[in-house]
Amino acid sequence: MTNTQDPRFEGMRRYEPNRRPYVEVRGGDRRFHAQVIGWNQGEVFIEYPTRILNRVTTGQREVKWVPTAAATRIRRADSIWASTEDDHAWHAAEDQRIEYRADPWTVYSQEVPGE
Repeated sequence: MTNTQDPRFEGMRRYEPNRRPYVEVRGGDRRFHAQVIGWNQGEVFIEYPTRILNRVTTGQREVKWVPTAAATRIRRADSIWASTEDDHAWHAAEDQRIEYRADPWTVYSQEVPGE
């Protein structure tokens, strides 16, 4: 099934390319950081790297739909990776509105398991 055949894309609301918020996605005992491309009722369409070399150097990115309940908005500074193309002023303003801050002791794997 291609994206054009998936009915979720018809009503999807989108963020601007350099203004995509970061989220922490949880699924079972697995957690990873992603950017939200868009959303519809009950789901978010995310983009995330499967291999992180350092904060701004990532391998190819994957996309997928996840339930909104599995994604928590986080600050750009709290993400283990960041896009170099981000609108820094937009993220700074948005991040001030977020109360969540990642635990500094949490260690993330460099590869997303199961992907």
